[in-house]
Amino acid sequence: MSNPYEPPKAPVRDIGPPPGLPRWVRVLRGVAVTGSALLGALGPFIFILHPGPAVFVFASGLVLLSVASILALASRYADGRKTYWSAMLINGLAVLILNLAPSRGMLLFIVPALLNMTAIEVLRRARLALERLKA
Repeated sequence: MSNPYEPPKAPVRDIGPPPGLPRWVRVLRGVAVTGSALLGALGPFIFILHPGPAVFVFASGLVLLSVASILALASRYADGRKTYWSAMLINGLAVLILNLAPSRGMLLFIVPALLNMTAIEVLRRARLALERLKA
């Protein structure tokens, strides 16, 4: 005769869906990707309005910043060290360069870079936590 109060011998699995990224992480990632896309589109627009070599360098930097951030936020390879560190390095350099800019209007561009750095770090930690749960 079996004991009805005895725990099952085989592990019982949850019937529900597998855990995903928390909602606030997905919202933060969406806001950062949207901000990066707008920032990347702003670079060529500024260059069209004011052509010149200095503006071209600035516009190219904005496009590079946005492409690196979007790739790190949208791809599954963001957990890799190369993608993660390249995006963090580019965003960190952007914050440093814009902080040293003589114009105070340039400080506005620091906000998307800081948001990107925060979103990339939070997303990476959430994905690593999910991997630990699955293992």
